[in-house]
Amino acid sequence: MIHAFALLSSFIAVAAQRELLVKTTLGPVQGHYNTVGVREWNGIPFAKPPVGDLRWEYPQSPNPWDRVYDASYMAPGCMQKCNLPPGNCPEYGISEDCLYLSIWAPTEPSKNPEGYPVFFWIHGGAFEQGLGDCALYNGTTFATKDVITVVTNYRLGAFGFMASESMQGNYGIMDQRLALQWVNDNIHSFGGNKNKITIGGQSAGAMSVATHLVSPGSAGLFQAGIMESNPLGLPFHFRDTAKENADACMTYLNCAIDDVACMRGKSAEEVLDAQNNAPTLNFNNLFINFLPWSPLVEEDGEIPQQPLYAMMNGDVTQVPMLQGSVHDEGQLFVFELFTSPLSEAAYNAVILATFGAKNYPQVIRKYPFSVVPGSTDGRDALNVIGTDLLFYCPLRNVTRGYQSKLGTKAIPTYIYKFDHVMSFDCWGPDYQFCVGYVCHGSELPFVFNVFTDGVSVSYEPNADELQLTEDLSNLWTNFITHHNPNVDLTIPVTFPNYVGLPDEIYRMEEPGTEVVNHQRDSFCDMWDRMGFFY
Repeated sequence: MIHAFALLSSFIAVAAQRELLVKTTLGPVQGHYNTVGVREWNGIPFAKPPVGDLRWEYPQSPNPWDRVYDASYMAPGCMQKCNLPPGNCPEYGISEDCLYLSIWAPTEPSKNPEGYPVFFWIHGGAFEQGLGDCALYNGTTFATKDVITVVTNYRLGAFGFMASESMQGNYGIMDQRLALQWVNDNIHSFGGNKNKITIGGQSAGAMSVATHLVSPGSAGLFQAGIMESNPLGLPFHFRDTAKENADACMTYLNCAIDDVACMRGKSAEEVLDAQNNAPTLNFNNLFINFLPWSPLVEEDGEIPQQPLYAMMNGDVTQVPMLQGSVHDEGQLFVFELFTSPLSEAAYNAVILATFGAKNYPQVIRKYPFSVVPGSTDGRDALNVIGTDLLFYCPLRNVTRGYQSKLGTKAIPTYIYKFDHVMSFDCWGPDYQFCVGYVCHGSELPFVFNVFTDGVSVSYEPNADELQLTEDLSNLWTNFITHHNPNVDLTIPVTFPNYVGLPDEIYRMEEPGTEVVNHQRDSFCDMWDRMGFFY
């Protein structure tokens, strides 16, 4: 009897392994069940290692393999110096050999013959930090709600976005596209529907989503988009500013200007050192300094327009969109830039230097030192400006723009504002200025449910926060599955399709989620008149 039981257990184990053995276009990959029974494949290579002669080349598909690939590989992050909050940084080292993706899928096969919808997630980190397969972006909760999640790495910093005169640039964006192409070619083998792919991202990941919306080469690879906290008010590089940073790195490493061969001879650590120390401040374009290694815009290149202008003019792939921001987007950026409090005189000087004498009077009228009642620190007012100028107002602007050009029926959009201050500290020692604020990235633990999925980081949310987690994961799941956040799983109140005149957005809080009219009209009207790039 014991022997029979052991034999049966062996058969069950073999059957489970077969269920997790998946044939891809490159070769077979073996997955596993995670601790809560979700199917998982980690560290699948989607490109050749971009090293040696492939450094600063567009990614190439790897050579096929015959043996079974053990997809339990926790891949390193791409080259970076990571200072992000806990749960965002590489736990398994960094390497140039970093182009891998991971997949989480429901335990049971889909009842829909076309397969499960797919969420393709692009991580943030200012195009310099972060990775896909980290604790924060675990896809377990989405898998329990019948969504397949894919997270990917892409080259960062100088490795992903350096662009001297002869370089193509945008290597990190092309990494994302190749990973997305891999998903289109293979996700059906994992039970997914390649015709129901939603690309999503936060911060630089949201900027990446916008890039794929405006890049003709990415059209057709996805059917919906989610942009969380896209700093649309930050410009991408043109060739001149990209070249300045590339030239600075080459000079720093004793290479001639535009000597790519010399740079390929440098170690990854040397390039990383140059990336972090060589670029100098650009005083002609102050906002470009926030993203020294952003993507490159060129009329005849992969990104033909600044995403802000392309979206404003309707020059985008028409797909349903879920997008929004959090209450204190500017807090993190301002307090990283200004490490000491600002007096009223210092605050006024910053406004004058940033916006110039012509714009100073109207900016200071709208955003006086006292714009935050009771504050004696000009950084609080700068937080309000940064939130409006970089995130909240340009989102309103581009949504109105593309809907005006394309029609609301052609491109339904749902806009949210996340207003919840976390009861726990998830920020770590370097970001204590975010405690008590709805800082950039505050929605992410709730969207991915790091609290109760059984495999992620451990915090102690209160009952309202657990409900908020359920609300957000349901909203995202509904949108990914049906391209409408109102269909299927329970949500607190109906989420309106954004239309310019009613100007209705979804304010997320628990308790208190509600539909409100746009809350910063007169401020955003001013930025619409003045423009967003400085």
